[in-house]
Amino acid sequence: MSIRRIASVCLAGPCLASLGLATAGEIRQDGQRLERIVVAPKAPRSVVLAAKELQAYLQQSCGARLAIVPATDTVQGNIFLGTSATPELVKAARALAEDGYVVDAGKGSVTIVGRDQTKEPVVGLRNPWRAVEVWNGTLGIGAFGETGTLYGVYAFLERTCGIRWYMPGKLGTVVPRHEQLEVPAGRWQRQPAFPFRYSWFCNFSTAPDDALWYRRAGYGAAYPAQIIDSFAFFRKYKDTHPEYFALVDGKRDFQNACASRGGGHLCLTNPDVAKQWVTDIRAYFAAHPEQRIFPLAPNDGLTRICGCPKCAAEIDPKAGKVGHHSNHIWRFVNTVAEQLAEHCPDKLVGCLAYEGYRAPPTFADRLHPNVAVMFCKSRLSFPAASYKAGIRAEIEAWRKKTGHLYIWEYYRHSVLPWRGLPVVFPHIISEDLRYLADLGVAGEFVEAESWERAGASRINMPGLQHLNLYVTGKAYWNPQLDMDLLLDEYFKLFYGPASKPMRAFWLYAEDLRNGTLSANPRELTLDSLGTPEDVFSVQALATLGASLDKARALAPADSLYRARIDLIGKEFAVGRGMLERILQDGPPEAPIPGPLATLGKDALPGPLGKALLFTDKAGLAAPQRTYAYLAWDEGVLRCTFVNYEPHPDKLRATCRETDGWGIWEDDCLELFLCPDAKDRTECRQLIVNAAGVVWDGYWRKGEKWECDKTWSAKATTKVTREANRWILELTIPLASLGLPARPVGTILAANIFRSRVADSGSQQFSCWAPIYKARHLTPGKFGTLTFVEAKPAKGQ
Repeated sequence: MSIRRIASVCLAGPCLASLGLATAGEIRQDGQRLERIVVAPKAPRSVVLAAKELQAYLQQSCGARLAIVPATDTVQGNIFLGTSATPELVKAARALAEDGYVVDAGKGSVTIVGRDQTKEPVVGLRNPWRAVEVWNGTLGIGAFGETGTLYGVYAFLERTCGIRWYMPGKLGTVVPRHEQLEVPAGRWQRQPAFPFRYSWFCNFSTAPDDALWYRRAGYGAAYPAQIIDSFAFFRKYKDTHPEYFALVDGKRDFQNACASRGGGHLCLTNPDVAKQWVTDIRAYFAAHPEQRIFPLAPNDGLTRICGCPKCAAEIDPKAGKVGHHSNHIWRFVNTVAEQLAEHCPDKLVGCLAYEGYRAPPTFADRLHPNVAVMFCKSRLSFPAASYKAGIRAEIEAWRKKTGHLYIWEYYRHSVLPWRGLPVVFPHIISEDLRYLADLGVAGEFVEAESWERAGASRINMPGLQHLNLYVTGKAYWNPQLDMDLLLDEYFKLFYGPASKPMRAFWLYAEDLRNGTLSANPRELTLDSLGTPEDVFSVQALATLGASLDKARALAPADSLYRARIDLIGKEFAVGRGMLERILQDGPPEAPIPGPLATLGKDALPGPLGKALLFTDKAGLAAPQRTYAYLAWDEGVLRCTFVNYEPHPDKLRATCRETDGWGIWEDDCLELFLCPDAKDRTECRQLIVNAAGVVWDGYWRKGEKWECDKTWSAKATTKVTREANRWILELTIPLASLGLPARPVGTILAANIFRSRVADSGSQQFSCWAPIYKARHLTPGKFGTLTFVEAKPAKGQ
């Protein structure tokens, strides 16, 4: 039976088990009762886990509990796992591609053997491949390392018992009950179409159910394709070798002059930089021989490069915004790969195709064979035909340049602004993975985190998030699968009697977004994938809600079907409520009264009713209260922020230098002020931490937002700490904003954020104007502040 035929039969019904020969509570093969699961004494932990999973799910499905034993004197009556199989089958499994497996049933026994890695854990240099992200020691399972036998067990349970793992945990698992099971005779084998299948939707160390589901859903890889920004590693040389770093306006860049995320940038035409990288990379591979790829990429947010004559000469302005830095970056990567290959011929260096170096370079027809490329894109935007066509043209051009092409994909539809909304695209996933497989792409990293900075590092919206992840995992193994058949089975098994309205819910949601973006031809980028307001009208939200109501009515109240629908409904209520507030409420408005002499001495802080109140970014109650009081005086804007904090002794204020790096990681207030509310293409930003230190910048929007960090607000600050709060007093000269000394009638577009880290160590954000997005610089969502002439205070 061909692999393709196996996949299609697997989807034809809930169970392929033959009924008739076995007695209740038994599983048989060729009439022989299977009683034992045989695992070699020194089997890898993934094989031990495979035995436990097989034992548990067979018992749930048919009531038979098979003993797990290290050896047996007989062949019949056993399920052999891993190297307990015959040498011939072990050899057959090892001949397959990474993570491949063989299942053989006949003569009263079953064998499941795959390619299994003994080294554990397999972890990388930095996030998202550190142990905390990719390893659960209690379970003995990680995101990386071959686990072919485990995949074989899951496939066996799917085919023989009809079990499905649609979502993490018991609620997401379908286990059909059988009075009897007979395992059909035959041998079959599988290997994934994509060797690298890493979706970062949880941290393994803190989310065991999600970690197990990662493997059950088919994700994994032998080793991490470590391709991410890495130039920050060289900061260890800033004191001993400053010449390694980019020269910007006469100074070496150790921070963020070139890359907005910081970490410094390098002088890539300095030959000593390449030599040092080769030395460092060789040392890494010597210590970690299980790894194959080392990251060699600029830090995130690269907007400029070294200004020395050699580096500057490599800029290609004709290549446009996605290629003007390509020759510069990729020539350097190619040089390092060439030198490294002399010492480590089987190792690769990997760079992102991203930002100004996303387009292929033109200096060579083909890159060195030891260069790996990870191309950044978003299939979520493929309904926009122009975006899809442009991306695919670039991918095909890259495929001609390298034999090691990977994809960096984005499934960030479970965070703001899409959190709680059904963003689903299974047919796009299927079509795109079929295309990438035919092109010979090695695999994908999917950025799928659904948590905010202070949230739990797990799948936070499983009801709305699971379907895209499930079908992606399936298509990684078989890109040719029939997606409609897969969805038919999903609706039937997961929702039972409520399958019809749940089908309507999901497919209507898919059509909504696809149709909206297809009809909107504007250029989309990774930062602008349409907006919820574009896709979900109030009527569309009501239609989706009605489908859920119908489904609830059809599903028995105490059933798993009902619990699944209720989970989806609970999550959808979050997104629906948020979007209805956006569509109905509009941004906040408030006055800035003045002058202070008229208001009176108690104006700042004043009565609670005069305060600007903070919510979270979705307009809901913030974890801790924050109040802002604003007033103007002759020539200045005066602000007082009252920040309630149960642990003021734990306030983070590590930045002590004006315009210092990392101030935004502290407990701080962040102000965005557009001096003209009608022109929101210019915006001043101030960040003030709990020590009163100021960072300020002047943002202007051309093709994209760019920040002039030389601008100064000339602000003064005073911080007071009390038992349960800290208070920031901030004074900004109006002239620094380009405003007159008496600005009555002027309307600002503005927003104010509080970043709180004292309690949890992770950032919790609140704001005055809910922006319903992760990005703070969103002037279109800002509120308005109007300078007004106050009436004299009572008694004056």
